[in-house]
Amino acid sequence: MAKDFNIKDFLTGDNVLRERPVNYIQQAKNILDSYPLNLPHGVQKDALQNGWDACAKKTPAYVEKNWKFEFELLEDVNGRDLLILNDYGTYGLTGAMTGQDIVENTVPSETERWARWESLAFPKIGEENLGARGQGKMILIAASKDYAIVYDSLREDGTYRMGSTQAKTTGCPILHFNEEEGKKEIKSKLGIDHIDHIGTRVVIINPVDELVSLIKNGELLKFIEETWWPIIYKLGAKIYIKYNGNILQAKQPDFFPIIKEAKETPIFKTWIKENDKFVFDKTQYKIKHLCFACNLEQDMPDIHQGIAVFRGGMKVATIPFIERTLRSKVYGYVELDEQADKSLREVEMPNHYGFREKGIWKKLKEHIENELQAFGNKKLGLGIDTREIERTRRNAAENKAINVLRAVTKDWPFARKGRGGGGGGGNGGDHIKEIGIRLSELTFPNPGNVPRLNYGDQLEGFYARVFNKTDNSVEVLFKANVLSGDRIIIDLDNKEIRLNPKSEKKVCDGYSFKISKKIFTSAGEYRLRFTLTNSDTKKREDEITRKFWVETDPELRGPFDVKPIHFSEIKKEEIQKLEWYLQIEGDSRQILYYNLDHPAYQHNDETEERLAKYLSETFCMGALQLLIRQAENEEIEEERLKKLPFDTNNLLSKDPKLMYAELAKAIGSIKADVHNII
Repeated sequence: MAKDFNIKDFLTGDNVLRERPVNYIQQAKNILDSYPLNLPHGVQKDALQNGWDACAKKTPAYVEKNWKFEFELLEDVNGRDLLILNDYGTYGLTGAMTGQDIVENTVPSETERWARWESLAFPKIGEENLGARGQGKMILIAASKDYAIVYDSLREDGTYRMGSTQAKTTGCPILHFNEEEGKKEIKSKLGIDHIDHIGTRVVIINPVDELVSLIKNGELLKFIEETWWPIIYKLGAKIYIKYNGNILQAKQPDFFPIIKEAKETPIFKTWIKENDKFVFDKTQYKIKHLCFACNLEQDMPDIHQGIAVFRGGMKVATIPFIERTLRSKVYGYVELDEQADKSLREVEMPNHYGFREKGIWKKLKEHIENELQAFGNKKLGLGIDTREIERTRRNAAENKAINVLRAVTKDWPFARKGRGGGGGGGNGGDHIKEIGIRLSELTFPNPGNVPRLNYGDQLEGFYARVFNKTDNSVEVLFKANVLSGDRIIIDLDNKEIRLNPKSEKKVCDGYSFKISKKIFTSAGEYRLRFTLTNSDTKKREDEITRKFWVETDPELRGPFDVKPIHFSEIKKEEIQKLEWYLQIEGDSRQILYYNLDHPAYQHNDETEERLAKYLSETFCMGALQLLIRQAENEEIEEERLKKLPFDTNNLLSKDPKLMYAELAKAIGSIKADVHNII
């Protein structure tokens, strides 16, 4: 029998076995890239999941009296911001072992919670199938400008321990102190007292500006309410945010729960099933609550659109409504019984945003989509067919692919100015819209046209055109607004327009508004929104949204928008056989159109997972083409050329062999990155 390999067999003489250095800062960034929403949303989700999983008893009587969680923002003795995450009514980080005590081939017991917390080698108790492997801890570290956290715990047996860790480019060292020594350390170094109740506390040192901003403007509270409202409503869970003397308590949104007693009207419809059943792998599972609603005259806030699937009291996935025109108006939730909840946990993604497209989730998702189709047909009069379900799958795959695109290209030096070399000619993208809006001359007052505005800046000179390519006249309602979240803060325009057949109209000579503290009360993200609604049918014909940021740098975004179309409908034969086509739209924004008729697309359009991989590669190839054109047109500054994912001299040479070899190398590297991410 062959002997198992052991590296220690090579130890002779003065050789010492050393650990390989690991760049934990980059690991923290990589994990952050895997979160589909922003960092603050991930922080509240993972922090509360830690505290909720450790709740000693999940009964209404116990939770209402004993369990709570606090986010507190304050300054330490050195003037640094601290974000303190504090749970009550939990076990605390029990156990004698620390992360340093874990040796090879040893798995800490379930009671060794401290050692499991400090180690990146083991998932949380009860999450063995999630493959979490410390991901929740790393998002908390990524939330610190110093990549550092301090933590302490008072355990069930009355003992106290304090620890700290900091991600570095060569490792992630940990320190810990017991009892009085730990209490003195946290007091002297941070100026705060030790935790005084059974539970666990994590202190994020110097939290990132985005997190601090969303605490102060109330957005983090909305994220908490969106993610955790069932435990707040049903079990009396108390979750607080504290800063500058303010104490905010999370509550369930006023449109939840959706109950059978809710009165239906011509504009408000519900679809409610209690103890609904579905079968997977010859086992019958129960859906405790399946509740949908639609208000035909009101758009829901973005974070509440679609059907939320809760697992363990936490929102994990969202299934959008099948019909796009009503997607912003349909909302609801699904909760499972204990048996189904436990099975669903086995396919939950490590970051707790979604489920793997297999097992019980695939069957449950199909069941929910069928119920949505029935809701649309029987209550909303839509007559939805299975083709809409295919569109739902495509939209989900597209969103995943865009996240992969952002991760792969985050360090690519795209030209900072508008057009960036174009995208292949043609007459723009209007061939996919019959009635729509064109936005032009949207230019920000800075050299790089970065969508950032500071107090005192003025955005001006931009305008919109509306067009009608049909053979019939149409009455439309045009609106232009500036939004903070979902709240309109500036009305730029609101008018009825008659569009003659085959016509186009300029809506106005130019819009303008000034960035003042009175209107833009806090730094962060805002939106320009232009909508065009058919006055007769009330159908939303088109919508254009452009994000901009006030007194803060914009978030990373893809280098272009993406849209699916049937290339067979395009008159140019040379385009019909392409997989994708990149071109410029009216306001110098790039759009990548991908071909729904191409055999490669149709081959992969069987599951969301396969389609997401295919679209990820497609979008990355489009980004590569854009970058090559920008380099060729000398639109990338010279000092940034060294960041290109290819050798410019080889790729832009006149030698076909050099060009092909360099392009093949770049494509191979991109595909490797895509498959490592998705």
